[in-house]
Amino acid sequence: MPFTKITMPVTPEKNRSTKPTKATKRPSHAVLFALTWMVGLGVLALGAAWMYWFVVIERNDLPWGALLLIPCVAVIAAVTFRNHFSGNQVPKKD
Repeated sequence: MPFTKITMPVTPEKNRSTKPTKATKRPSHAVLFALTWMVGLGVLALGAAWMYWFVVIERNDLPWGALLLIPCVAVIAAVTFRNHFSGNQVPKKD
């Protein structure tokens, strides 16, 4: 029985049209700065609320490892939110 080569069907590329894509607008620095702080503080408040619920309401011992994770997760969320907008910059034409 001879070996036969199996080939996959060719799929067309996405967005192969020649039309220019519409550029997205980036928010101003002040709005981006304010939204980044709001995201970071919101995630920090959620972490503090979870810690309060876990210790006071559920009457569990304080998870010492979570004390460092709560502010770290808030910073990671804020940086991720801000970096989402930095990748959408439209290159300037000279």
